[in-house]
Amino acid sequence: MNGVNLDLSKAPEYVHRYHINITKIKKNGDEKDATRGAKADLPTQQRRSALFNLFAQLVEEHPEYFGEDAAKHVYDLGNTFYSIGCKITQNDGDVVIEMVPDDVKCGFTKKVLFKGTKQIVITLQWTGMVYIKGPKQNEDDGTRREAARFFEVLTSQSLFGSNHHAFANKFFEGLEGNDVSIGEGKCVKGGFEKNVRFLGETDESAAPVLQVDSKWHILLRFGHFSSVMIVSTRDIPSNFIFTPFSEEVSILS
Repeated sequence: MNGVNLDLSKAPEYVHRYHINITKIKKNGDEKDATRGAKADLPTQQRRSALFNLFAQLVEEHPEYFGEDAAKHVYDLGNTFYSIGCKITQNDGDVVIEMVPDDVKCGFTKKVLFKGTKQIVITLQWTGMVYIKGPKQNEDDGTRREAARFFEVLTSQSLFGSNHHAFANKFFEGLEGNDVSIGEGKCVKGGFEKNVRFLGETDESAAPVLQVDSKWHILLRFGHFSSVMIVSTRDIPSNFIFTPFSEEVSILS
């Protein structure tokens, strides 16, 4: 396991946490949470990719809420995003944005999330501050655990825009050049698993460390693979990657 210390010297003391609800109202009047759906790997990743694209559009089209710098927000592809630039405060309560499917710019997002939908209702709400450094980080009140979750989302954000398939905290090469075919439409792909933990001799000295799986496997003459996984090449489109709304995330600077 390789560990990399996260440099927080230029980081703010805290980031703001927000709850986001994305509700689709079907043509028959039924309401459904757009962040939920089939739990199988492929539909889950398609849904998460579509949500990422939708969030990017919201950030771009609503500077009155998100400001002008898209890199100041990171989204967990579910019901939470973190920000140092969002203008929504506790006093604003629920901020509601309404859309119709034709307002969604990305055809892939529209197809995956809003087929048979007549209206989209997005609700944003400030839910608190997450302290990412300083004495407020302690195990007793759970803030260290919440800070670790923020760093997990932050360190995944740029990977969503790279040529990788993302499965929770595991990422596998999207390119096919290093694949090892094992027949029946299956192959072995290289990848890695990551997590963020607070490590230190004492609670006061504990600091966030990015840990990356360093288990290496040699398979025939095809080189080294970390955290190998068998997937079906028939199930994953070759062009299935996340589309970033920013090339880099600068929330810590």
